[in-house]
This record gives sequence, C-alpha cells and structure tokens, in this order.
Amino acid sequence: MLEWALGFDLQEHFEQNEDMRTARGLVIKHWIFVNDIFSFPKELEAGEKVNSVWILMGQGLSLQSTLDRLAAITVETEAQFIATRDRILDGPLGDNPEIVAFLLEMGYAISGNLRFHRKTCRYHGFTRKLPDSDAGTLTPEPTIVYHRETVNVHVVTVSM
Repeated sequence: MLEWALGFDLQEHFEQNEDMRTARGLVIKHWIFVNDIFSFPKELEAGEKVNSVWILMGQGLSLQSTLDRLAAITVETEAQFIATRDRILDGPLGDNPEIVAFLLEMGYAISGNLRFHRKTCRYHGFTRKLPDSDAGTLTPEPTIVYHRETVNVHVVTVSM
C-alpha cells in the first residue's frame, strides 16, 4: 500500500533483495501484534477469540504474562526493522531515492499504527483520552467504556 501511495513500483527490489522482504514483513508483524494487544478488550467483549493474546493464554500464560510477552515481541520487532532498514540504507539500495522514501514511510507506518491504537476511540471509548506522557505505563482498569453500555471486566491497558 505504501508503494501505491508513494507512486512507486518496488516489486523488482522485493524479488531481488531479502532485506527488503524482511523489512516489509517486520512492519506487518509489528502491526499485527500492536493490533492484538490493543484490540483484545474489545474482542473479549464481543466474544471473539482470534487473537495472539488468546493463543498465548491457551499455552498456559496468564493475561499479564501474555501482554508482557507480546509487548516484548513488538519492541524487538521494531528493533529488527530498524536494523534491517539501516542495512538496506548502508548498501547499494541506499542510493535509490524511492527506496529511501519507502523505508522512511515504513518507519512512520510503525509509529503511526502504534499511536492510532493508543489513541483511538475504537478501542478506548469516546470519552477516554490518553496523554502522550503515558508511554510505557500499565494501568489497571476495572471498567472500560466502549461504544455502548459500560462493560465490567478487569483489563490491563498496555501502552508502549
């Protein structure tokens, strides 16, 4: 999608360069795990059980251990993306302005997705506002307000 938005066709570079494929895959992985962490309370409310939180809990981990594990995977995935991006930029593709722009936008996609999930009323209700200074905190919340009535469940909100 970023290629389309930028007006680039980088297919040849993806076919020929393992790091390009890896970088793209890491961004997708990061998006999935961020979504799973933040969407879990809403999916719990809706009775949905297709989420990596459920998968890890099914392997015997507690909810908190699961969220900690997913947060760690997400942070490590971001670090892997940065290392992969830097390898690409330090190599022959680093002189290609389309590759440079694409990799920059992929980094923005990671941070933008994380910010969206931290702030959106889709997962936090219409009245809850999260200041940017909350990064890195865990806040237990006995009641979360969604799109309809109040749902009483004990949920831990994870922000990174």
